[in-house]
Amino acid sequence: MRFHKGREPTSLRRWRTNNLHEDSWEALDVAVKVKLRDDLSRDQHGVCCYCYGPTDVAPRIEHIQARTNDNIFAWDNLALACSGAEGQPASEHHCDKRKGNRPLRVVHPYSNPVINLVRVSMAGHLKGHADDDALREDIDHTLNLNGRRPMQARQKALLAALAELPKDRKWTIRRIAGLLARMRSDRAPIPYCAWVEQWLEAKLASR
Repeated sequence: MRFHKGREPTSLRRWRTNNLHEDSWEALDVAVKVKLRDDLSRDQHGVCCYCYGPTDVAPRIEHIQARTNDNIFAWDNLALACSGAEGQPASEHHCDKRKGNRPLRVVHPYSNPVINLVRVSMAGHLKGHADDDALREDIDHTLNLNGRRPMQARQKALLAALAELPKDRKWTIRRIAGLLARMRSDRAPIPYCAWVEQWLEAKLASR
């Protein structure tokens, strides 16, 4: 799951040129924000920049680095995040809703994505290198990706995909590779499919 940043929307560039002294995100034209969401969703394959869950419900335009006068309208500093359990207790918040303006020490949606830094377990838990305190801070605290909701969502996706394999767990290389190929060719992938693909790839590598 790699994100590839497309060209900056013309509408954003024009708005920035015509509002050189504006430093409030709320002042950005609504039509420009709609275009941003559409283009970011395209670049990110319709998934959240952190948890790889769907962004079709209340997507949030995320400032990867905390907002400053220099980067607030910078295309390279923008990504699309899920709602992050907005409306739920603060302990349930994750992704951008949890992060707010706190800095990320290791994770970057485009140059250093989460999925390249951790491995998912059958329980949906994400684990990186044991000695990487900075990564653990990003995953467990700043983004809360091992919170109850994200973990359950990943586990549910894994169990749904693996239901296609024999229940006796005689998972041959051919069967695992076949499931992985079908997932990659699916034009309507299941939610959190990036994590399922990662898990299947690890299974293939261990055979």
